[in-house]
Amino acid sequence: MHEMAIAQNILDLVGHEMEKYPGAKLIGFDIQVGEFSCVQNEALTFCLGACLNETPRPDADIRITAEVLRTRCKSCDHAFTPVDHTFICPNCGPRYTILDDLPYDRPMTSMCDFPRCPDCKREYDDPPDRRFHAQPVCCPNCGPKLELLDASGRAIETDEPIQHARDAIKSGRIVDVIVMTSANFSDEPILADTGQAVEGMGSVVDLFLTHDREIRHRADDSVARIAASAGHRSRNHRPRAGRAKSASLPEDVNRRQPHTPNARYGTVAADLLIPGFSTGWG
Repeated sequence: MHEMAIAQNILDLVGHEMEKYPGAKLIGFDIQVGEFSCVQNEALTFCLGACLNETPRPDADIRITAEVLRTRCKSCDHAFTPVDHTFICPNCGPRYTILDDLPYDRPMTSMCDFPRCPDCKREYDDPPDRRFHAQPVCCPNCGPKLELLDASGRAIETDEPIQHARDAIKSGRIVDVIVMTSANFSDEPILADTGQAVEGMGSVVDLFLTHDREIRHRADDSVARIAASAGHRSRNHRPRAGRAKSASLPEDVNRRQPHTPNARYGTVAADLLIPGFSTGWG
């Protein structure tokens, strides 16, 4: 286990530090372990204890605490704690897809139909809270409600639409998810309206997972893969606002694409201040 190597390194660091202070005695350890450090606190405690048995102070106190992950939004510089490993800034939120007009306030978005409940309002009004003035803040009690539809658009009664959809996917069925995104056939315009999606894709989809909050502006999903430096960037993957940057490719890029010896590389900017861009071979 790598915790043993970490424990040995900790003891080495402490030993070197104690050499600076003759007569110093080891009382204990107060260690903070980051949430994403891939270190098991129990394993590290065990390994430190085992290493200490070979020292003059085997009874040294060991205190290990978990350090909660904090991250900072590049757009607004807001520091926040990701929830369920979701790295979407609660201060910015999915602005483009829900925005009606400026300024970016709740009444100017598709969240205007969902008044905040008392709990969400308290968080919204509390400056130390991470949801302070987060315009789309909501919870299962006051936010949009998920709904599962069959191929013809009829609602399916279920208390767990996400679980139902997950089970359907595992069984080999096709589920169209129109929740934070949209849907479309390859090379066709994006469908952001549930009715249009049912009409246009009902013949090939078994179920639709949707909700009752309107998508004001279509936005494609971000897809990343290694393919001769080609990629597809959209939501939450964008250059700085107002600053378009060209993508450079290696000189031997054509040699890396033997099936398309005369391939050309193109980029297409999305609406507004380049909230994303698409790249591909053409």
